[in-house]
Amino acid sequence: MRIRLATTRDLHRITEITTTSLIDDPTYDYLNSHRLEYPEDNSTWMRLRLEKHLYDRRSTFLLVELDGSEIESNTSSLKTRGPASIIISYGTWVRMGDDVAAKERFREKNTWLNALDSMTAQASRWSINQKYTRRDASQPRLSAIDEATKEVTKKYFSDSPGWWSLELLVTDRDFRRRGAATTLVTWGTDQADIENVFCGIEASPMGSKLYAANGFEKLDTWVVQVKGEEEKLVYDVMKRKIKGGLKE
Repeated sequence: MRIRLATTRDLHRITEITTTSLIDDPTYDYLNSHRLEYPEDNSTWMRLRLEKHLYDRRSTFLLVELDGSEIESNTSSLKTRGPASIIISYGTWVRMGDDVAAKERFREKNTWLNALDSMTAQASRWSINQKYTRRDASQPRLSAIDEATKEVTKKYFSDSPGWWSLELLVTDRDFRRRGAATTLVTWGTDQADIENVFCGIEASPMGSKLYAANGFEKLDTWVVQVKGEEEKLVYDVMKRKIKGGLKE
């Protein structure tokens, strides 16, 4: 396996991985409660979200793909998919804050072409949201989890000028438990160690054990529930401390 940065050409495949591999994820199911009725909406809006991360100057969008020998040994799993199917996992790490290291990362990615892509993607999202009502997801739940993220950040992650946030981590269901997700997590924790900052995550129940194995500690259990609904989402707030505990 090898790790690399995602490009625009990868959007179709990573959207496919998301919509087909998060079907057993409680968070995805809670937020996209009508995805089975409206799969086209689910794919469309997920692609828009991924595109936003791809061009966001704060985000590092990473892929794990199979190498030549692994492709040959997994022919049966890949035979119904296109050339981009060698991508088996992806993750987005977002560099938060305004410290020196963060500003340097922003500067490196903030080229005029990336800025143009970002503005174009933003305009596309705005236009689509004006023309169409999203049917696959619950807007009250999306709003509730956005508010929860703000509260979590303020309570647990706002006491530092900079930190890394793992926003998305998805692996093709046919290629789980092969180390791809660990590779993506390790990339972020290594960067955090180099920059002497912590890592934070709002962890879906599916990922909590993986994060704990990579040095994350549980800080709290957070509950998201829309008023008047019985359904609720429960997830862990986790943090990986600064290497050596030099500062918080």
